[in-house]
Amino acid sequence: MSTNRNSIREASQRPRWLDEQLYPFQSRFVEVEGNRIHYIDEGSGPSVLFVHPGFGWSFTNREIIKGLRDCYRCIALDLPGFGLSPAPPTYRHTLLGDSRLIERFIQTLGLTEITLFGQDITGSAAFGVMGHRPEWFRAAIILEGFLWPVKKELRVYPVIQLVGSPFFRFLSTTFNFFLEYSLATLKKKGHQKFSAQELKAYRGPMVNRAVRRHPHDLFKSAAKSDDYLVDLEKRLQALSAPIRPANDAAASSFTQAGRAEKGMPALLIFSDAAGIVKMGWLQRMEQLFPQHRSIVLHGSHHFPQEYDPASVVTAIRSWLDETIAR
Repeated sequence: MSTNRNSIREASQRPRWLDEQLYPFQSRFVEVEGNRIHYIDEGSGPSVLFVHPGFGWSFTNREIIKGLRDCYRCIALDLPGFGLSPAPPTYRHTLLGDSRLIERFIQTLGLTEITLFGQDITGSAAFGVMGHRPEWFRAAIILEGFLWPVKKELRVYPVIQLVGSPFFRFLSTTFNFFLEYSLATLKKKGHQKFSAQELKAYRGPMVNRAVRRHPHDLFKSAAKSDDYLVDLEKRLQALSAPIRPANDAAASSFTQAGRAEKGMPALLIFSDAAGIVKMGWLQRMEQLFPQHRSIVLHGSHHFPQEYDPASVVTAIRSWLDETIAR
């Protein structure tokens, strides 16, 4: 795969609610399966692909990208209906559908040797691409989320069902409840509040009520995607198994993809305040990626890239510098 980064640039007037200093990146657009996808492509070096969580858009990872782009090529897309990516009225988010769209996005840009950054429900979609196309990837950065079936997770599955319910859809589309609740509970380090410009950047894409259904669609799909999640876990488990390539060419391919004998390298960043570690999800993720480094941030929120971006950048840079060099 090859890419011509200049051929897919497109000048676009930024919305007035987006502060250029907070989001100092050039907007780019590309057509993927009939969808006009907004993305940023900053820096040069080994590629890191960021997939935003169900809350927010590529803006959510802005500080991480700022901290890495001097040594790494950072690509971050907005899924349809999120951020600056418009969505056709008929577009419906599903884990499988979004996974296919991310796969086509990677193909369109010709990305290879990717380190995949994902979390939350959209991470379940993004890592589906790794399960199907492991040769495209060399490493994984995983914040809190799940890459396995959740129906038996008694503390989480009812919440996913609730957020994906018709009642919650009404609350979100009418009152923007999902976003406002997330903003109210997401405290920054030192209990700082979001600035007025940061709030505008989160609320701006959600002014149109029709757009507010997209996070709901993701949760609704997650509650009904047991088959997809069963398959995802099996494929990722296969990546952790020792691989013995059949010939020198295959060995070279696997080396380029970052798959050593111990499996796909992974950096796991979790928080001790969100309750996920106590539920055993970090341990389960470590079993899924035996070649891992685990970081547990003290007191952090479910979205540590907003709570404590400096610690996240430090952890990622240290691990990437060691892993990519090795």
